[in-house]
Amino acid sequence: MAEAVGLAASIIGIAGAGFAVAKCLYSIGDGLGSAGVEVRAYADEICAFSRLLGRVRDEILRPGGIQKETQSLLEDILEACERVVGALDQLRLTVEPLLEQFAQSTKKYAQLRLRLLWLFKTKDQLLFYRSVLRGQHRILDTMLDVMILQAVRSNSPQSTLYVLYNTSPPK
Repeated sequence: MAEAVGLAASIIGIAGAGFAVAKCLYSIGDGLGSAGVEVRAYADEICAFSRLLGRVRDEILRPGGIQKETQSLLEDILEACERVVGALDQLRLTVEPLLEQFAQSTKKYAQLRLRLLWLFKTKDQLLFYRSVLRGQHRILDTMLDVMILQAVRSNSPQSTLYVLYNTSPPK
């Protein structure tokens, strides 16, 4: 169970970073007006991914937990997710100064440079990590389905009867 709690803590960290990235992107999208629809769509995807991580965490912490093999595979998947979300978080730190209103900014030239950087470089990086995150989302979603299926099977009456029949002393 200690491994499951550690895994759940790791998930919370990844999901928290994902929510921070999504919040930043929502703010940037709001600042761009109608042009920000695309940025808000990216934020929606990252937010959905973070919610999925929360659902995986809930499944890990349920009574009965998950099988050892499943846990090992999930650790590998989460390691890849952590790298992607970490890269997105670095992008967030790069563009966060864009949240300051341009008209009130004392560093207008720096902000203009950041806006151009967003347009020509950061957006491409975001699109790359978005596609990678989509793949991780699909893998994680499949993993959640496997965990739920394993839990249902282990709690089904057929499994209980099978175990009782095969573990009862011979007559």
